[in-house]
Amino acid sequence: MALGARVDITNTKAMTPIHKSSYQGNAKCVECLLAAEPHLVNARDEDEGTALHAAADNGHRDVINVLIARGADPSLTDGKGRTAWDIARQKSGQSKNKKEKGGVDKYVECMGVLEFAK
Repeated sequence: MALGARVDITNTKAMTPIHKSSYQGNAKCVECLLAAEPHLVNARDEDEGTALHAAADNGHRDVINVLIARGADPSLTDGKGRTAWDIARQKSGQSKNKKEKGGVDKYVECMGVLEFAK
């Protein structure tokens, strides 16, 4: 960014670096990218998903917290009509994603953050 990197560039699926960093769970990177281009917080990919959808799809609560703090809209729906909360709820019911450290389902934690943000 300081050297002229474009934060608004998209890949073939219309994902910005903010989408990709959210998908990967890199909260610090998301924070830096949004500091440079805050208007991209609700940018849509080809499936109408936002970075919040990507973070919820992968159970990244820390990224969800950053996005909400930066103005992400938890009421936005993707191309299938799902909010980020809907995605986290759907994932929480899948047995392969159930327990993380301390026996807490990371998707249920994400649902809690998203519910509070409504």
